[in-house]
Amino acid sequence: MVETAEEKEIKRVRRLITRGDTKRTIAVKKIRSIDSLAKRAKNEPGLMDELHIAAATLDDLWAQFEAADNDVLDSLLEINAEIEYSAELPAEVLSIINAITAIAMQGNYDNFKNAKRGLGEQNHASDAPVQPTARLSEIPLPSFNGDFNYWPTFRDRFSALVGDRTDIPKIDKMQHLIGCLQGAASDAIRNITVSNYDLAWSTLSSRFHRPRLVTNALIDKLLNAPVSSQETLFDLNNFVSTFSENIALLNALNIRDLGSFIVFSMAFRCLPASTRKLFESSAPPEFPTVTDLLTFVQSRVAILEIAGDHQKRSNNRPQSTSHSKKVPFKPPTTSLVVSKPSSSKSDSCPNCRERHTITDCRKFASLSVEDRNKWARDNSVCYTCLSTNHWANKCHSRLRCAKCSRKHHTLLHGFSTRRHSESAPSSDDAAFCAASTTYRNDDSLAVLLGTALIHIRDHCGTWQTARAIVDSASQISAITVSYVTRLGLRLTNWTAPISGLSGAAVADVRGTVDCVVQPRFATEPQLKTKAWVMPSITSNMPRRSLDTSVKDRFANLALADPTFNITSSVDMLLGADLFAQIMDGRKVMVAADLPHSVQLYFRMDSDLARCSKLMSSATHRSLCH
Repeated sequence: MVETAEEKEIKRVRRLITRGDTKRTIAVKKIRSIDSLAKRAKNEPGLMDELHIAAATLDDLWAQFEAADNDVLDSLLEINAEIEYSAELPAEVLSIINAITAIAMQGNYDNFKNAKRGLGEQNHASDAPVQPTARLSEIPLPSFNGDFNYWPTFRDRFSALVGDRTDIPKIDKMQHLIGCLQGAASDAIRNITVSNYDLAWSTLSSRFHRPRLVTNALIDKLLNAPVSSQETLFDLNNFVSTFSENIALLNALNIRDLGSFIVFSMAFRCLPASTRKLFESSAPPEFPTVTDLLTFVQSRVAILEIAGDHQKRSNNRPQSTSHSKKVPFKPPTTSLVVSKPSSSKSDSCPNCRERHTITDCRKFASLSVEDRNKWARDNSVCYTCLSTNHWANKCHSRLRCAKCSRKHHTLLHGFSTRRHSESAPSSDDAAFCAASTTYRNDDSLAVLLGTALIHIRDHCGTWQTARAIVDSASQISAITVSYVTRLGLRLTNWTAPISGLSGAAVADVRGTVDCVVQPRFATEPQLKTKAWVMPSITSNMPRRSLDTSVKDRFANLALADPTFNITSSVDMLLGADLFAQIMDGRKVMVAADLPHSVQLYFRMDSDLARCSKLMSSATHRSLCH
């Protein structure tokens, strides 16, 4: 077939894209090699001179990368394929260059400056003496928007790149500083003239240097770290990242007694706001210890004891008011729940109408697990804390079941877990929605769901092959945690409940990701969808491999999943949000006892059908609502 002029032009542009991408990759590899040397030089000072020489080439490498990246972008725009462009790559390369420069400047700055100067003389083949210049390199300066947590990072990076340099006039430093500031930080020095750099810098330091707030934020991240219910690669990596990074930042603050300050932070949050304000007004040290807090609280106790009338009124409060702050821990109900009633109506138990909380209700505790779950559904209570004031997706409680660590109350444990185990014979069969599995002794039936091999774009813009299941009964699309990790896509938090068959809640939803999918052998259509991230979607499909004779009957068709007869894992589910866009509607029927093939834009797809007398299996169907 003769190629059209348009097809020839597309091929030519694609060759230009490949050439530019190759040049861009070479520049990135060189920059990463210098970054590796910089990390070694931090621990091996003897490598610092070598680092200075290598870092002097960063300007040229960045120029090479930027030129190649612009060529790739221009070529993609020319063929209307700008969606393939990775906007994150330039920012990532810039951050690496900034980190290398900061490390290089920690050593002998004169050596680094001389190395750059010598490289410039070599490139321009000139023996003329180099005059001091205030011109900065093309490496972008850091920005700061007034967030206390990022002030130490901005302060150190700006000082290394601009503030500590003697060859830059202060008026130029002020201009660079103004260009780096945004939001509240920019407002803080709005009325300072450009000739007062020292005043502007001291104003920013006094306004945003809040080591106590930064430390409190780091400790809050440690105390509020999520509880992992399963040992997965994603969860363990997240655990290591959270604790190692925050502990390293805490150590970098050089707190004299870090352990005592952590205990202080845990105790301080238990005090009422009025007491915390009084403690701060007493001018405590920059990093108070738990001893300082206890001494202050003891002094407040002495004052309140002297003010006898106030103490007497506190003792005469109704018993129910004292329980409105916190429900005490009791062995039969191991879930700790904070209950704050909004009216007198919530003082009574919603089950027996007595004056106690639902977690202390003996009548409720005496019910079977099934009856407790039925009561919770009928009365629309939160499955996490048993409150009647909100749903589970609005619950702020971080506590989980004391028996299985899942997101439900301990009193409701057993029913949902047992129902899950009955529907799934092993952990490998865990599906993201409620599954109904019926084992049959009849050897004549095997039910298949349609599968397809598709392409999904990863974070670098490269297309990766995934095995997807097509299910028009699912209102959402889904993807596994392991495949999202492979793609490197960024997760968005999701807290609303997702239910499956019979309204059963889906456990352990990690969030959502934005995906772009397309057929394997075509560039169109490219479909965008939001997929919910879960540990697994369904068991291997099919449950057991089919005889090759089944596949041979479809040899004349271009199947979307050429190995549909071989049992394999499922990476993604394409639900009703995409079903209408990929379904052509035409069906090919080879035989009554064989799978039917349905025409998709991803090519032919083996649809739900029967295979007679081929294997003994189970009827397994996942339905999502």
